[in-house]
Amino acid sequence: MKKIIIGNYERITKKTAEKMYNNGKTIYICACKIDPCGIMGAIPVNNEEKETFPSVCAAIKFYNCNYETGYYLAYYKKIKN
Repeated sequence: MKKIIIGNYERITKKTAEKMYNNGKTIYICACKIDPCGIMGAIPVNNEEKETFPSVCAAIKFYNCNYETGYYLAYYKKIKN
């Protein structure tokens, strides 16, 4: 995957995001056309609620993905400065 950095966020693959989620780290999810640093921004997600990763992704996709924002999700991790 091409390394994409937007603001303080680095885009990661879904597989990497699932590993980080299962290890208890916070990941950031948004629709593919949305700027993670923008007004809508990325949604911080962690494993505190004990939900499975696919169910969290399905809920975010159902409510946030459409024609204007994009039909699939993008996953990010925060970069430490």
